Amino acid sequence: MRVMQDVLSHMNAVDIAIVAITLLSGALGIYWGVIRQVLSIAGVLTGAVVAGRYSSLVAEPLMSFVTDAGLARGLGFALTFLAVSGLASLAASLLHHYAGLLFLRRLDHLLGGLLGALQGLLTCTVLMIGAAAFPYAGWSPALGASRFAPAVAALLGALVLRLLPESYHFAAQTMLGLP
Repeated sequence: MRVMQDVLSHMNAVDIAIVAITLLSGALGIYWGVIRQVLSIAGVLTGAVVAGRYSSLVAEPLMSFVTDAGLARGLGFALTFLAVSGLASLAASLLHHYAGLLFLRRLDHLLGGLLGALQGLLTCTVLMIGAAAFPYAGWSPALGASRFAPAVAALLGALVLRLLPESYHFAAQTMLGLP
């Protein structure tokens, strides 16, 4: 119990979000199975591509009621990413409903859980790179002080950066220590 208290006392909001998103995604992966998770991961990767290229179109209208440009651009990135990956997850849920791998049973759910955790880590990586690319006083200090963000970024950051325009690379390298 003491170890858990020590770990939690050294975590900030970004660290807690990384753990929560990864655990929740893993648990949902166990429930949904491998087919849905493969498609959901494809949705996360597609969401990163679309957000990297088109989030400014979403950010422009936000600037009319959000005074900080970094906040508007960051929200535009996050909203675009979440919308695309959410639509992919919805499509994956429909496919799972009609084409579940009933014959795999436990293996389907186990692999789904592993892929779900991977999806959660990918989601965190995409959002962290987006937050690094669009500095804002509300999230930049927490991202910089996170204990888990550099490790998660080191694990999957190179993959995500391949999907994003060059303009994201310097911010990710500076804030998250990516090569």
